[in-house]
Amino acid sequence: MGNTTTTLSYWRFLRDYWRLLGFCLLATFCSSFGQTFYVALFNGHLQETFELSASQLAALYATATLISGAALPWVGALVDRMRLPMYTTLVFAGLAGSCLLMSWLPVLWMLLPAYVGLRLFGQGLMGLLAQTVIGRYFEEYCGRAAGISPLGVFLGQLLLPVSAVFAMQYMELDWRTTWLIAAVLIGLWSMKAHFFLHDSGGPNSYCLLHANYLQRIAAAEHSGSSNHDTRCRQWRRGEVLRDWRFHALLVSMLAAPFIVTGVLFNQVWLAELKGWELTSWALGFVSYSVAAAAVSPLAGIAVDRIGAIRWIGWALLPMGVGLALFPFIEQVWGAHLLLGSLGLSVGMAMPANTPAWVKLYGTQHIGSIRAMVSAALVFSTAAAPLIFGLAIDLGGGLQAIVLISLALLLAAWLLRQAVLRSERA
Repeated sequence: MGNTTTTLSYWRFLRDYWRLLGFCLLATFCSSFGQTFYVALFNGHLQETFELSASQLAALYATATLISGAALPWVGALVDRMRLPMYTTLVFAGLAGSCLLMSWLPVLWMLLPAYVGLRLFGQGLMGLLAQTVIGRYFEEYCGRAAGISPLGVFLGQLLLPVSAVFAMQYMELDWRTTWLIAAVLIGLWSMKAHFFLHDSGGPNSYCLLHANYLQRIAAAEHSGSSNHDTRCRQWRRGEVLRDWRFHALLVSMLAAPFIVTGVLFNQVWLAELKGWELTSWALGFVSYSVAAAAVSPLAGIAVDRIGAIRWIGWALLPMGVGLALFPFIEQVWGAHLLLGSLGLSVGMAMPANTPAWVKLYGTQHIGSIRAMVSAALVFSTAAAPLIFGLAIDLGGGLQAIVLISLALLLAAWLLRQAVLRSERA
């Protein structure tokens, strides 16, 4: 009976909130246009067009990523001060404009602002739109919504690279035309995003949920000011930065993407070290995607039931097991074990991110808080290839990578435990 009730409740949730869930899925899907897995498909064309070496293009891309990461806390904070439909329009317009600039690029120097726009509006702000909606409007269903939202990213990973390669290789479209098509599609999807936010007159329409959200904020501020309970008030960005729990929990939030980025950046080296064909290694990404997509909605239910902060620690365990076993496996199925365990942890951890910050700091400034987290994510993933690369260059090899990763996971677990103890106090 319990499982039947849970299933009915979940389908009722999908039915009642399909508009806002559709908005979140669309936003995370569109973020794919600013993700490395899509942008990197055009590296060869850019190198040939502008006569760049691989290292020169990589340096340009890294510079753009760091610039977008530095801008994200400030640009992202505007979502807390602007109407969501207007902010949505600006984000979609910024991403479409960046794709349009990529399709034009008359001179090399314009590649930098194009890259910055793709990373800021795509990777950064599209995801921020979805996380802000989740944090504000889903209340007790926050975990479920956070579990469904990443499916947009997984769908983008599945469809967009294949579509772009098909367009360029089989339809013989120019790479510039491919980016032009992307700009047009994003413009069309912008109208779809506003449809999802349109007032349908139902009990779960955006307008009504936003009105309820404003009432909750006012009630929480009144309660916090009357009884001085910090758990009732809505934390501002400066207050959050001065709270040790933010920095402690941030380690748990960043551990999985840091390790995944470091491993994938060195995937060719890992495959050669094991004596595997690169194509055999690449098949392991099927295990990664399937594991992440399959577990994410279920993880959202777990977050709602046991709490986001508690769940984050368990989400890191599959990754730790996969990393610990990987050095001892010489057969090619070890690639599926490692990548599958990484995907499992990513799929388990992503639904806990926004609910954890909402639990600690409230919803009024969730956009600003998520923007800071996203900026920290950008910088941490930029540092991962450097740290792992230095470990390899200094002769540490695979053992060094595994030890660094396991030490980070242990630190994340202990810091999360400290946050949990403070919540019980």
